[in-house]
Amino acid sequence: MKKNIAFVTNNYTPYSGGVVSSIDATVAQLRDRGHKVYIICPDFLSNKHDDPEGVIRVPSLFRFQYKRNHMMIPWRMNYRLSRILERLNPEVVHVHHPFLLGPMAVSWAKRNGVKAIFTYHTIYEKYLHYLPLPSWLLRPIVIKRVLRFCGLIDQIIVPSSGIKNYLSTHSITNSTIIPSGLQDQFLGQLFVPQKLCNPYRLLYVGRFVQEKNIPLLFDLMKQLSDEFTLTLVGYGEYLDYLKKYAYETCGLPSERVQFIIKPDKQTLCDLYANAHLFLFPSQSDTQGLVLAESMACSTPVIALDGVGQRDLINDGQNGFLVHSLGEMQDRILQVVADAALYEKLQRNAWQTAQAYDPKKLVEQIIALYER
Repeated sequence: MKKNIAFVTNNYTPYSGGVVSSIDATVAQLRDRGHKVYIICPDFLSNKHDDPEGVIRVPSLFRFQYKRNHMMIPWRMNYRLSRILERLNPEVVHVHHPFLLGPMAVSWAKRNGVKAIFTYHTIYEKYLHYLPLPSWLLRPIVIKRVLRFCGLIDQIIVPSSGIKNYLSTHSITNSTIIPSGLQDQFLGQLFVPQKLCNPYRLLYVGRFVQEKNIPLLFDLMKQLSDEFTLTLVGYGEYLDYLKKYAYETCGLPSERVQFIIKPDKQTLCDLYANAHLFLFPSQSDTQGLVLAESMACSTPVIALDGVGQRDLINDGQNGFLVHSLGEMQDRILQVVADAALYEKLQRNAWQTAQAYDPKKLVEQIIALYER
């Protein structure tokens, strides 16, 4: 049975990143199956967004930029969102954040007997440094708020077993593991093994923000020889700090460390495929979709251990999980010295990524909608 579905998110274009990629991939698959899907999100650019059909912006009172991020101040947002939902009359409200638009949409769903689904994209207590109050004060408040919100939801989608276990310890038992799927550009990549050669190309893709722990990669580059280069792809308010830390504090030359800002999808695929190894220093991600993107391009991952990495990386088979800078360095040197190991990691990485086909994953989401 085809459904009328409202995706409600605080985070959509002009932002990019894992949440936006996950939403776009899922919505595309739902629409391919004949479901009518709307994306409801804030207006960050005074209705100057180049939105495709089906994206509905909730008007904002003021819009501005802060640390290179588009921001908005809501005005009568609950009323405006309710009017939009009443007009669309969805059978499922699928929310992506437990703050701002999320609780408003769930409240409307409860009043109208509509199923409420929540995708748990983010470990919110890892992001408290963005707020102007001490983290020790905010942490218990945020955790309590998120868990209370989860208690209002009919079904929760979590991207990894670590998040499911976390919710279970707080007596939240209505969660189902469904990782975010890859976009078509990545799943269309054929397995093409790459030969190791000097210089060895290391890659990071993700937002340039504090919680991603990116300075660790520059500390690593100081320890590695000039045979290694590092390319960082992304965007974010931390860019100037990262450049200063890399080039001035660590004294790394631009020939060894380069930054690429918001490339198009095909260029990003090429960057993944051209790298010898993908490095991931973050411990705040619930899944780390970029790891699967890298693997889809046959590039193995060496990642600092974190809840979002453990379901994806089979240590020693498609990459490595490490616990320190020194261990990351050792694993890199081990891989580049062993061509047979490197080819095995590449093949297994590519095979791992095939499980993140959104065509398969969306069937599990539809089953939750119909439960």
